[in-house]
Amino acid sequence: KKSSMGITLRVFCATLLAIPLCYGLHYVELMENQTWVFAAGVGFCFLSFPLLVFLLFRNVTGIHNLFFYVWSIFAFTAAIDFILALTLDNYIDWIRFYLVEGEPYLQSSHGAMINYWDGTGHYAFYLCLIYCTATNKDKAQRWIGLLWAGSIINSMLVFLPGNVIGKFGNHLKLSYFLNIPYFWFPIQYAWTTLTGPRPAAGNPSQPARSAAGRLLDWALLIPVSGLIALCSLRLFAAFGSPWPLAQQWLVEVEPYLSDPGFYPRLQCVIYMVYMVPVLSAALGALATHRNPAWLRDMTAVMAGAVLQGQFSHIGSAWHPLELYPEPSWRPVPTGGQAAFWIANVGFLVVIPWLLFLRCFFLPASLQVAPSKKAQ
Repeated sequence: KKSSMGITLRVFCATLLAIPLCYGLHYVELMENQTWVFAAGVGFCFLSFPLLVFLLFRNVTGIHNLFFYVWSIFAFTAAIDFILALTLDNYIDWIRFYLVEGEPYLQSSHGAMINYWDGTGHYAFYLCLIYCTATNKDKAQRWIGLLWAGSIINSMLVFLPGNVIGKFGNHLKLSYFLNIPYFWFPIQYAWTTLTGPRPAAGNPSQPARSAAGRLLDWALLIPVSGLIALCSLRLFAAFGSPWPLAQQWLVEVEPYLSDPGFYPRLQCVIYMVYMVPVLSAALGALATHRNPAWLRDMTAVMAGAVLQGQFSHIGSAWHPLELYPEPSWRPVPTGGQAAFWIANVGFLVVIPWLLFLRCFFLPASLQVAPSKKAQ
């Protein structure tokens, strides 16, 4: 355990090199050119730091797999992203050159929030995953990894197309392509994990639920159905439906859904296309008190996705940037704040997590407990 903690601590200390690196690059005149900014990103993040990680752990056995290096590199860039977030909020100015010649579309509330999440939530995921790798805790790594994959894939599905089709579409630079690994490797991890062997999850022949447990399943049917309806309403509102209820929601509760940056609209699309089918399948599982193994996996991915998605959306809706003011940004109206929090936390965060925890703690593919009369 001491050796495993030491491995995690060494990665943590190595990621802190992001601080002097960003501070030093701030004074390099070449960083006023987008080509050199891109070259620095490739050189430091994808060449120099991986070499450092290899040298640090070349004599350590049992950890040299692809994703140990991926998570170590991503932890380093997460530390850089946190510095970017502080720069966006004007606490420091070390890496402002990157917001001009690297990724100008980060000059938005959404850009600040995804960097804050990467520098905190994703950073914590990376350290946990590295520790699980070092201690061979494959089951814990699997579930934490699925949460991470859901979180970062959701982030990239909103971020990458949003940069192109939104108001920043004319400001793409070479550093846009630095995001490709953050899309590719989480998908690769999710694919290999979901198609690989699953850990044992109890005896399929044992009774699934007590009477109280079955009542809880039935009770979850109502909020899960409500969440599907909410996802539909928010999608209609985001795309300007003339339906009075959608218009009322857009004007009185979530005006940020119509932001020209297009990020909130894309998030609504992703919820509708990816989350609603999982929720619909969950309705069947709840009604029959079953817990198929694939549903446990998909609710884990969904739980990670809503953490990132809602952190970014709620933060963007409440946190305008003073350094880069957005004329189109509008605050949540006072009269709609209660509905905003109920929808964006009570429904879009709590319900997916309740569903995930219900699936996680139940053995897979269980039957309803037989009645005494049947016995």
